[in-house]
Parts: sequence; structure tokens; C-alpha cells
Amino acid sequence: MKTGVHINHIGPKFTDAQELPLTIADACDFLVTDTLAQAEDFGARFILAGTPHYAQLVELSAIVAKSHPGRQSPEDKTLFYSLGLAATEVILADRLLEKTRIV
Repeated sequence: MKTGVHINHIGPKFTDAQELPLTIADACDFLVTDTLAQAEDFGARFILAGTPHYAQLVELSAIVAKSHPGRQSPEDKTLFYSLGLAATEVILADRLLEKTRIV
């Protein structure tokens, strides 16, 4: 895997069905998700459950709010686990942009 790569993982993230193998998380420096609550709801089925990586997951909102540092180096390899909210966020962002457009 190249240094500085960012991966958006939007497919299945379960121990019995996944888009990416756990070895990808092993190779990454930074693991981010849209919601830790959803990861908790997945329980033991979530691919990171029971691994040291689970404790490394950071919510994207914490990075945006600057309560947690994001990428520390341009060489860091990052992995975003979308846990089902990505489409909702895109729709909400689009609506917000529509409401704030100046004619």
C-alpha cells in the first residue's frame, strides 16, 4: 500500500462478509468512522470488534471539531469506515447548500 493513501470503506464490514480484509486496517496509521455508536450496535459482527483496531477508531466529527487530531503526516495511511450514514450526510449537505445559496 502506498504511503499517504486514503481509503473510503463503504461496503460490508462484518466478520463474515467484508469489502476489505482486516489486513488493510493492519496497514493503516489512522482509522476513522462516521459513528462509533453504529460500530457498537454491530457488536461482535463488526470486522474490528475484538481487535486492537477497535480502540483506535475515531469519529469523523471529533476530527472536524478539532477535539481529536486528524492525519499527522501526509505519509499516513488512513481508512474511513462508513457505517451507513454516508448517503444521509450527502443528502443533508445538499439540502443545506440549497438553503444557503445566494441568488
